[in-house]
Amino acid sequence: MISQDLDSFLSPRSIAVVGASSNRNKIGAVPVRYLVEHGYAGEIYPINARAAEIEGRAAYASLREVGRPIDLAIFAIPAAGADAALDDAIAAGVRNIVVFSAGYAETGPAGEAAQRAFADKARAAGIRVLGPNCLGFMNVARSIYATFSPVVSTGLARPGKVGIVSQSGAFGAYAYGMARERDVGLSMWITTGNESDIAVADCIAWMARDPATQVIMAYLEGCRDGAGLRQALDLARAAGKPVVVVKVGRTSLGAITAASHTAALAGDDAAFEALFRQHGAWRARTIEEFFDVAHSLAVSGLPANDRVGLLTVSGGVGVMMADDAADAGLDVPELPSSAQQSIRARVPLAATRNPVDLTGQVTSEPEVLEVAARAMLGEAGHGSLLVFLAAFGSTAAMQDIQRSLGRDLRRDFPGRVVIFSAQVPAEQHRAIEASGCLCFADPARAIRVMAAMKFFIGSARASATNGSPANASTADSVAFHAGPYNEAEAMEVLREAGIPVLPARRAGSRDEAIAAASAIGFPVAMKILSRDITHKSDVGGVALNIHDEAEAGAAHDRVVSAAVDAAPDARIDGVLVAPMLRGGVECILGARRDPVLGVVVMLGSGGVNVELLGDVALRLAPVDHRQAREMIGELKTAPLLHGYRGAPMADVAALADAIVQLSRFALSAGDSLESVELNPFVVRAEGQGAVALDAVLLTRAPASDPASVREAVIATLPLFEMARMRASNTARKHPTQGYAGDSPASRMRWVNQFTHTRRLRSPEDKEVVTPNNDTLFTNAWLDLSAGPLVLDVPEMGRRYWVLGFLDAWTNPWAYAGRRTTGGDAQRLFIHGPDWAGEVPADMHRISAPCNDVWVIGRILVDATAEDLAKVHALQDRFAIYRPDGTPALSRVDTLLDNRDTGVPQAAEYQRVLRTMLARNPPARPLPGWPPAAEPLQQVLSDVYTELRDVAQPSQLGGGWTTAVNVRTTFGDDYLTRARVARNWIGTLGIEEAMYIMAEVDAEGEALTGARRYVLRFAPDNALQVGAFWSITLYRRSDCLLVANPIGRHSIGDRTQGLRRDPDGGLSICIQADDPGPGRNWLPAPANAGFYLTLRLYQPQRAHLEGTFAYPPVRRVD
Repeated sequence: MISQDLDSFLSPRSIAVVGASSNRNKIGAVPVRYLVEHGYAGEIYPINARAAEIEGRAAYASLREVGRPIDLAIFAIPAAGADAALDDAIAAGVRNIVVFSAGYAETGPAGEAAQRAFADKARAAGIRVLGPNCLGFMNVARSIYATFSPVVSTGLARPGKVGIVSQSGAFGAYAYGMARERDVGLSMWITTGNESDIAVADCIAWMARDPATQVIMAYLEGCRDGAGLRQALDLARAAGKPVVVVKVGRTSLGAITAASHTAALAGDDAAFEALFRQHGAWRARTIEEFFDVAHSLAVSGLPANDRVGLLTVSGGVGVMMADDAADAGLDVPELPSSAQQSIRARVPLAATRNPVDLTGQVTSEPEVLEVAARAMLGEAGHGSLLVFLAAFGSTAAMQDIQRSLGRDLRRDFPGRVVIFSAQVPAEQHRAIEASGCLCFADPARAIRVMAAMKFFIGSARASATNGSPANASTADSVAFHAGPYNEAEAMEVLREAGIPVLPARRAGSRDEAIAAASAIGFPVAMKILSRDITHKSDVGGVALNIHDEAEAGAAHDRVVSAAVDAAPDARIDGVLVAPMLRGGVECILGARRDPVLGVVVMLGSGGVNVELLGDVALRLAPVDHRQAREMIGELKTAPLLHGYRGAPMADVAALADAIVQLSRFALSAGDSLESVELNPFVVRAEGQGAVALDAVLLTRAPASDPASVREAVIATLPLFEMARMRASNTARKHPTQGYAGDSPASRMRWVNQFTHTRRLRSPEDKEVVTPNNDTLFTNAWLDLSAGPLVLDVPEMGRRYWVLGFLDAWTNPWAYAGRRTTGGDAQRLFIHGPDWAGEVPADMHRISAPCNDVWVIGRILVDATAEDLAKVHALQDRFAIYRPDGTPALSRVDTLLDNRDTGVPQAAEYQRVLRTMLARNPPARPLPGWPPAAEPLQQVLSDVYTELRDVAQPSQLGGGWTTAVNVRTTFGDDYLTRARVARNWIGTLGIEEAMYIMAEVDAEGEALTGARRYVLRFAPDNALQVGAFWSITLYRRSDCLLVANPIGRHSIGDRTQGLRRDPDGGLSICIQADDPGPGRNWLPAPANAGFYLTLRLYQPQRAHLEGTFAYPPVRRVD
């Protein structure tokens, strides 16, 4: 999953340069010089132990010596010194690092291991990394030049609307120079290099919400995270920001070269082509087209519609333009008769259908140009107008007319694109573009730009109408048996998955084959049945048009003998007998798992056409019905399905259904599927359906080695724990509707309703681990599969409150509350990934990434009867209903009927996940899923124990560590996500609440009630929060509150009776026995392990940036 949260990285308020130098010939000198010369407004800290100052800025021996917050550190040092510099950065609380250093994954296995170790250490410390082996980035709008590229020294590109991200530094530098020469205004320029952390997808996602960026250009050599790239492109499309892509590696040689260049996986180019088309990115084939399209979009924007008008002063060029437009698939409609008449009234000899040819008359009467243009943009309603002026456009008089005409047309026809084609000087180009129009010397380039604009219009329209199917429902999880499948077995698996297959009978002998043929009815087909023979026709293993029993016996002998002769080692399972199917249109359906992009679904024309003509259409799964019909329409042989030359119409709806079902089947198979092919797949006459006549199913054995199974458990554990949580805190019985199931013991529960805790959590509460002791909870489990819901929130005033929205994978992706939406009464409109529509203007929109959502609310309360009553009254006013005002109450099978929190049984784990994965598909393919059953139980036991028992080291010093460093998503940090789900499920992101943990003391020893500890906050080191803070103690063994003599489970800034130290500081005694009067006592369990959680609600900058010094947990016995 991608991260959009790169603000402090790409817009840093302070920058340190490690390896800074006063020698201008060294790389370390360049970023300091650029930042100073080009007016960076933030703090600059050169890091060089042998220099007093560099470029007029004081130099420091280390990052730690700076002693102030550092948003970004640039490593301009050799790779050999990068690890020590990273340790320095961690100690200094640096948040982000750009690594120029080469010598990592691009050099081979040893470099790859070093890069992985560097990235893992940075990730564990919460540090984001750009690179290594990159040229850095430039935030042009903010004068941030975090790069050493010499292209900057030769001149700056002007600020503008276009953002560029490139995996290749060399191409990135070339693109920057090209942008400068073509006067393309830039907002952002980023090179990602080896992408140990931040990838192109992250940058696209960030630019999708960057107000300075309106058009995104991306250069790709490969991709490791296809799901992340898809998500980023969807974000850009939803934001209305076109993405123009150059993806190299279209040939096998190009792919190998690209992989060796930046250590990126190239993937299948046809699959990338499908990805770009599916997710709204235009793939440019040349560098010229790359810049033409992006710059044109930045200058003119998208037209209001995709109808194109062609206006020319040359009939011959008009024909060429029309041919190019037809090849590009543009809509060049004939002008309405009224528009044609108005043009002919001024130019009697004009050709007025479209293209419109004004002939040479325009040279003597240039005003007719405006007459025709207004008729085409007005009466004809064209969204784009291409005006070819030939040599006439180069004259001074015509250049004046172009400028005024362009300005007037853009003013009078907003939302229309006007393009002139003429050979004009650079000054004229700039003047035309200043009015929002475009100019190209070659009209063919303009045609390609208009084709791109049509693509973006269509993509946006389809997305708005249908939404994205990226999380569409899948079939139940499929479990394959070990080893290959023969045709009969493959057809049965597909039939069970809802894919239509031709009924057939297996026969193990000659007599059985004859009997099967007679039972089916002649004529029949007979095929060899062997899991070792994929292409049966190639070995003579197919007999067709068998008309009687004698032919059936002979056919059996013939196909078996041919198979044995051709493949003597093949296992022969008999023959398969099926009826002969006459008529219909043959196609090929298939799906395969691309290692980078996931499941690729293929539709091809039947017979030799698929190979001879390359007649295929591809999409990445999941595929919905709209996309399935698009695939059908893209085939060159599509007319055969639509009654070509008097043939009956084919059942296109049945074909689309089969494509969608195959997509679901392939997704549900997980990593176990290699490929599946239905060939031929016959589409019968309309209303008669479609059916697979043959199938090949290639699978991989489930992961069985403990490391792979552990990886699968770590990746899926949060989903299982969310199922547990839903089962434990949803209601079996409704006050008026009764039980959700047919008995109190049913697993059915009520959802789409709020439930509330009415008292602060105590040791008796065991449903939620690591619960807070400061707020009442207001929770709701939502099922969005039936459509959007509206959540009513009463006026909360100044009281702290928050509703955190968690997806089924525990990502806290959205919030409503005092920090984000305020304290006024409000309505929240929440919808799932498959819904598209208009949200009422008076509601806050919350777009859920999946249909299962946990809303976990917290409302601050004082532990008094009066304040509890006030909060109860507020809780009672929370409500959920459908947009039309009808009740939203619904039932759901929670899959579990117990409240266990220990190690689950392997069978239960797999059963629950089959359904949870179907309802909430992962953002990317799960590693090692599904695992083999045999080792799963032991791995579950090991992982659950490890996540609960292993004490975390003191990352922040003094015993403290950051338990969670998530904002809206855990991304690919599966281990942290699993640890949070096991121990602190329901955790919010750090901007809402930070959770600082102490499982060890200042000496690194595990905390235990057998010892005494003191925690002292100095008077000048108070915690900095916008709401409140508290420290809560939990027993290590079960992560629950501990009963104690005074009933105190937490201490915070709201605790009554706290005593300050004489100097104004605050000391807290943490021990099992009473420390005596006048002490602030937080009781610990006698002789048992425990841990502390410091909660900071609405933490301020020092905490978010990691610069706050937390007091040590000191032993005092």
